[in-house]
Amino acid sequence: MENDALAAVSGDEPPSLASMADLMARIRVELDQQFQLFTMARSHAERLMRPDLPEAEQKLLRADMKAAVDALSVIVRTLEKVDEMERRLAREQAELAALAVTEADYDRVWADVAASMEERIAERLVLKAGPNSPPSDPDWGPGGGSGPPQGADAHAV
Repeated sequence: MENDALAAVSGDEPPSLASMADLMARIRVELDQQFQLFTMARSHAERLMRPDLPEAEQKLLRADMKAAVDALSVIVRTLEKVDEMERRLAREQAELAALAVTEADYDRVWADVAASMEERIAERLVLKAGPNSPPSDPDWGPGGGSGPPQGADAHAV
């Protein structure tokens, strides 16, 4: 299962946010376990340290304690990086969610476009008909009774 997460990250295609989040969670678990292990190793070496031990054994125990502290230091820095990456992933997921278009968004935009088109059509009809004919007059236009003459008799006036 661990190889699946690594394969998703190291493949030709960019990994999904979900696979990256899964990988970060797995890394965090592993680092937490390593942190506990090296904390116990350091504590164990400290408990074994006594002034009556031969110098060589004291030197080895001090080296063990230093190695454990160094490992803990690296683990802490790595955990900080993992935390930073998890926050970045969370931000990116939030940004993607904000950009996601729902069916309601599509319907709302389509309604806005349709309303805008209707307004523009009404404006063009008013401009085309001229100032003497309000668009609200139902009799205006072809076959209507109150508009200018239509057809062949229109030029005879």
